[in-house]
Amino acid sequence: LQNHGPVFPAAVQQKKLRLHQPYPQISRIIRPDCLRLLHHLIQQKGTIPRAGLIVQAQSQIPAKPPLVRLLFSLASPESGVVMVVPMGWLQLVNLVLVHVVVFLVTVPLQYGALSQFHYVLLGQPRPFRALLDWYLDLRLTAKALAAQVLLALWRGATSALCLLPSLACLLAGTVMSSAPLLSLSFPLLLLGLGAGYFCYLQLLPAQYLLAQRPQLGLGDAFSRAWRLLKGQRFSFFLLDLSFLPWYIVSLFLWGIADLFILPYVSLTNLLCLDALEDRV
Repeated sequence: LQNHGPVFPAAVQQKKLRLHQPYPQISRIIRPDCLRLLHHLIQQKGTIPRAGLIVQAQSQIPAKPPLVRLLFSLASPESGVVMVVPMGWLQLVNLVLVHVVVFLVTVPLQYGALSQFHYVLLGQPRPFRALLDWYLDLRLTAKALAAQVLLALWRGATSALCLLPSLACLLAGTVMSSAPLLSLSFPLLLLGLGAGYFCYLQLLPAQYLLAQRPQLGLGDAFSRAWRLLKGQRFSFFLLDLSFLPWYIVSLFLWGIADLFILPYVSLTNLLCLDALEDRV
């Protein structure tokens, strides 16, 4: 909204708010009841005073149930910048439920596949039904789920911490209408993403160690993973970063290439960790 001028006079004269044509991005983030109020205010004022008018329009809409509200929205009347997360709380709940179901179904299969890769490298491939071992033994299932939850929490916490400088620059630049701060937020975002992934990789070997040795406890697996990368942390980060072009290719192929990429990455990491264990 920050660079757009008034709505075309013809649209106002015809008593139609035709934001879907000159302003397609607006019609995607503002509810229909907001658009009707905008039309009413435009008839009175003749122009859209950017973010201020949208805030005024949204303030006149009756309150919706909490689950229907947007996750996040920020408007700066001074700069005319409007930031919206186009998702309601109800959509977030549905998304979380779907991810929980997928998580419960796929994690034991992932550990079964890693275990199979381990035996393939040893020259002792196991029967196909061995992929289901982490489903059939509930203790293994619980261990795999707990390990992945801990890894997810570690990744989320470290990523959020590393992204704080970028988010602070973005919010400060939006509120203060500062172009230098807004420009600085993008390189900080890239650095934050890289730093968060680096921190995540420090404990990632735990899942490979558990797949190789299911008898290990969670504490032993994570402490051994931390010690295993001592002196080789940045090298392991560069190794995993080298797979980035493959992931980009997979995005353009709708994930079909993952049938090759995921085993390739897993086998490479297993070989690397086996070499590190021999060194230790």
